[in-house]
Amino acid sequence: MIAEPILKFFADTIFNITGILYSPDDYYKLEGRIKEISKKLDIKTIEELYAQFAKELSPNMKEALVNVVSSSETYFFRDVKPFKITLNTLLPELLKNYPEDELKIWSCAGSSGQEGYSLIMGIKNVIEPSLKHGYKLDISDISSNLTERSKKGIYNSFEIQKGLGAPLLVKYFEQIDAESWQINKTLIEKCNFFQFNLLLDKYPTDKYHIIFCRNLLAPQGVGNKNKIVNELYNSLREFGVLFLGLEENLDGINHNFKVVKHDDYVYYQKLEDRKLAKNIIKFFSETIFNLTGVLFTPADNAKLEKLLTGLAKKLSIESIEDLYTLYSEQMTLAMKEALILSAVDSETHFFRDVKPFTLLVKTILPKLIKQYPSEKISIWSCATSSGQEAYSIVMSIKNVYEPSLKNGYVIDASDLSNMSLEKAKAGLYDTFEIQKGLPAPMIVKYFQQDNSESWQINQDLKDKCHFFQLNLLSRFNYADKYH
Repeated sequence: MIAEPILKFFADTIFNITGILYSPDDYYKLEGRIKEISKKLDIKTIEELYAQFAKELSPNMKEALVNVVSSSETYFFRDVKPFKITLNTLLPELLKNYPEDELKIWSCAGSSGQEGYSLIMGIKNVIEPSLKHGYKLDISDISSNLTERSKKGIYNSFEIQKGLGAPLLVKYFEQIDAESWQINKTLIEKCNFFQFNLLLDKYPTDKYHIIFCRNLLAPQGVGNKNKIVNELYNSLREFGVLFLGLEENLDGINHNFKVVKHDDYVYYQKLEDRKLAKNIIKFFSETIFNLTGVLFTPADNAKLEKLLTGLAKKLSIESIEDLYTLYSEQMTLAMKEALILSAVDSETHFFRDVKPFTLLVKTILPKLIKQYPSEKISIWSCATSSGQEAYSIVMSIKNVYEPSLKNGYVIDASDLSNMSLEKAKAGLYDTFEIQKGLPAPMIVKYFQQDNSESWQINQDLKDKCHFFQLNLLSRFNYADKYH
C-alpha cells in the first residue's frame, strides 16, 4: 500500500500537468501508475520516487509521468461515423466555403496515430481528387512515446486487425515481419507530428477546418474542459467542426459552438453570428470582385462586415444598410475609389521583403544587359500602391548599378486606386512611412524634409517613374514590353 499523502501528491502533479483527475476513489488505479513510473526511472522504492519528484521535477521525470498516465487506447476507424460524416458531408461543404484553401485537420489527442491515418486513408479513398488545393493533417499528443509511434506508423497484428478492413490493409500497408506492418510513406508524408499539451501549450488561431479531440475530455475537471473547448473553438476556421468521443458532450461547459446532430452522431460547429442580410453580402461581394478581383467567400463574412463598417465610417454614413442603399442606387467614381481602397491590401513599405531588390541589382540586371545590350531597360511595378516599391527600385539602381545602364532605364508604376497613385506621384511620406524599411543613409541621400512630420523624395527619382492607373483585370496589351 502506498501512503495516502504520496498518492495525493502524485494525483495533484498529474492533474497540473495533464488535467487527468484522480479522485481518492481512483487511488487504486493510481498505485499501478506510480509503480510503473518507478520502474521506468529505475528507482527502487516509492518513497525514494516521491522524494525525487517532490524535490525537483526534471524534464525526464515529467516525460515518464506523462507517458505512463496517457491513455493509448485507440484503433483504426474507431466509432466509424465521424469518418463517414467527415468524408461524405463536411469536406464537400468546406470546399464550397473555402474553394481556394488547403484544408487542415488536427487530430489533437492522436495517441499512436490510428485516428489520423484513418482520416488520410478515407480521404485518399473517397474525396482526394476534389481537394484541388490539397490537405494537411496535424497529429499531436501529450506523450512523446506515442508521438514517436505515430511518426513511424508501425503496428502489430492485433492493432492492424482492430478496425481495419483487408482492402485498406493491402492498399496502404507493407508487412515488415510476421507480427508488424508499416503504413505507406506517402500517407506518413501527408502528416505533421508534434508533441502538444492541450492544457499548457499555445494554440493556433483560425487555422483548422476540422478538429478531432476524442476521448480526452472525460477525465478532465470542469475548469480544464472549459479551457480546452474554448481554445479549440478559437483554433477553428468559421464553419469548422469539432468531434468529441462517443460518450462525451459539452453539457455544463460555456461554449459558442452550434450543436449539430447528423446520422445519430453529434458534432460541434463554429458558426459566427450573421449580422448582415444576404442581399447586402451578395451585392458587396460581387461588386468588390468585379472591381478588384478580391474574392470574399461565405467564410469571409466577418471580414467583409468589418471592411464595410470602416467604409461607412469613412464616408460618414450611419449604417451598412444605408451604405448599401447608397451604393446600389448610384455608385459614383469617388464611391468606387473608396470601396477599392477599403478592399485592396495597400500595406507597403520601402524595400519590403528586401531580397527582390538585392536580386534585381546584383543578378537580374547584369544578365539583362548582356541579353539586351542596346535597349533601355523597362521595369513595371504593376501594383505599386503609394509608390514605395517603385521608388525602392529606383534607389537600388542609383545606389548600385546605374552607371552600367548605358541606354538608361524606365520604371512604369501602376495601381488600381487613383488615390494611391496621387500619393505616389507626390512622393511625400510621413515619418512613420520613411522609417519603415528605409536605411538612414538613403533618407539623407534621396529625400528632403518637407516639415517636421513629412519627407519628399528627390525630383530626379520622380522623373524616373511613370505613374498611371490600371485595373489588372481589364484588357491591356503590353506584349513583350517589360524586362
